[in-house]
Amino acid sequence: MFQHRIISNIKIETKYNYEEILNLSSIVAKKISFSIFLENDGEKKITNKIASILNSFGFVVNENAIFSINGKVDFNEIEVQQKQEKFVRWNILLNVSDNKNNSIINFSDKGRDAHLTIDEAKERAIKSIEKKLETNFDKKISAFFESLVK
Repeated sequence: MFQHRIISNIKIETKYNYEEILNLSSIVAKKISFSIFLENDGEKKITNKIASILNSFGFVVNENAIFSINGKVDFNEIEVQQKQEKFVRWNILLNVSDNKNNSIINFSDKGRDAHLTIDEAKERAIKSIEKKLETNFDKKISAFFESLVK
C-alpha cells in the first residue's frame, strides 16, 4: 500500500502534446483515400461496410484514391437433404493495392448461413461478412499502417 502511494504521486512529463498528435493524425488520415470496387454487391451493403471501416480510421473513400480495394463476393445456394432451412455458402476476396498497383493487403474469408428462405439466408450471410470485416479486415488495415511507422 505504501509503495502504491509513492508511485501514484510520480508525475511524468512528456515533450509532446497528446491533443496535438490527435489533431495531426486526423489531418493526415483525411489525406489517405481509398476507392472500392466489389463485384456481386448489388445493394452495396458490403461496400458500405468497408467504407464505414475506413471512415472509422479517418480515411476518405472517393474515386481518385491513393489506394484501391478490388474484390468479389459470391453467394451460392447449398442443397442440404432433409433440412427445412435454406443454406447459402459465401466467399469474399479483397485486394488492397497502392496507386502503383502494388498489392499491399489481401483478405479472404468464407462461410455458410441458413434461414427459412434463400433471401433470408443471404441476408444472414451479408451480416456474417460484415462481422468478419469488422473483426478481421480492420485489423489488417491497422497492421499495414502500423508497419509503416516502424
